[in-house]
Amino acid sequence: MNEQYPIYEKFPSRTEIAGILIALAPFAIRFGTSSSRTVNGVVVESSSVNYVGLVLGPVAILIGLMALRLLSRTADEDRIKRIIAIAAIIGIGALQLLNGLGLVNF
Repeated sequence: MNEQYPIYEKFPSRTEIAGILIALAPFAIRFGTSSSRTVNGVVVESSSVNYVGLVLGPVAILIGLMALRLLSRTADEDRIKRIIAIAAIIGIGALQLLNGLGLVNF
């Protein structure tokens, strides 16, 4: 009687928890520069850089990609939750990177 039992990764894993915390951190921690140019009382040019988003955005994306390896060891009832969590980590990380570059402002 040599039965094999599948080994599943629990949801959420430490990787996913770290990924979501790192992806959300630039919302709370802002460090960067901004400038604007005004002509006749109207802002005609504005730019900003958020260094925290520039650093933590790509880190969150990489953590999200690393979490993809957990999908093969995920129980069926947790699979869709894990996919949503990974998509959120990668998506928020991408937004933080774009915000850090000054391409998206929020």
